[in-house]
Amino acid sequence: MKKVMFVCKRNSCRSQMAEGFARTLGAGKIAVTSSGLESSRVHPTAIQVMDEIGIDISNQTSNPLSDFQAEEYDAVISLCGCGVNLPEDWVTQEVFEAQLRENPALAQKMADIEAHTQNALATSRLVNGRIEIPVVVNVLYRTTAENISLAQIQSQIDVLNQDFNAQNSDYNQVPALF
Repeated sequence: MKKVMFVCKRNSCRSQMAEGFARTLGAGKIAVTSSGLESSRVHPTAIQVMDEIGIDISNQTSNPLSDFQAEEYDAVISLCGCGVNLPEDWVTQEVFEAQLRENPALAQKMADIEAHTQNALATSRLVNGRIEIPVVVNVLYRTTAENISLAQIQSQIDVLNQDFNAQNSDYNQVPALF
């Protein structure tokens, strides 16, 4: 069975939710763990949101990446851009280089994405002094009861914006490194 690690900055929301989804959707197919560059807590809103769609993450714990060994995992999925801060043992340059050899167009695609991003930063419309990033949310569900409301989606986007703009209530607990 393949072992997958989701890594985020504080192992509080995104990586916890990813772990919950992967545990549920990959049950019996993959072994899943999540961690953070440092540990904190499993955010109550993440628990609530996942519970609303029938996935219980209330027993998951927030763990530091340093508690795990890179060689024990087949895949490491970095969330929130923390991949640039991963310790060297967790970075699989060989896999990346193999992907580039197998798909020469990948390098051009990456360069195109980077150029598009730089262009967007240079020409994007500012809203209240900030760059506006359009977001598309796809909600996948089997029954109407599993669907979530637009208000719930907006509340999560609001939380992400608070995090991004350092306006969240636990901002003072974020290490200066970030």
